[in-house]
Amino acid sequence: MLAILVGLAIGIGLPMQTSINSRLRNSVGSPFGASLISFAVGTLFLAIMTLIDVHTLGFSTTLFTSQPVWIGLGGLLGVVYLTGNILLFPKLGSVQTVIMPVL
Repeated sequence: MLAILVGLAIGIGLPMQTSINSRLRNSVGSPFGASLISFAVGTLFLAIMTLIDVHTLGFSTTLFTSQPVWIGLGGLLGVVYLTGNILLFPKLGSVQTVIMPVL
């Protein structure tokens, strides 16, 4: 039941996030600047949550040598996804912008 509620919350949050970031783009004047601000706020939030959960922001330096190089692509793909949404929202609208990547 919890998974269904989390899924519904995410489904509600995605169009809201896209709309908010699109308005941020209008304020900043650049989709890349809007993405940068969005990820900076997200990074700050994640740092706080990590400090609450793990009590440190540190990680093993062997992390980068023990994992494959492509493992970092998740962050790059996140930037492409978010910036793509910011660019598409004014042209497609909220529903199509959120549904299109799912398809």
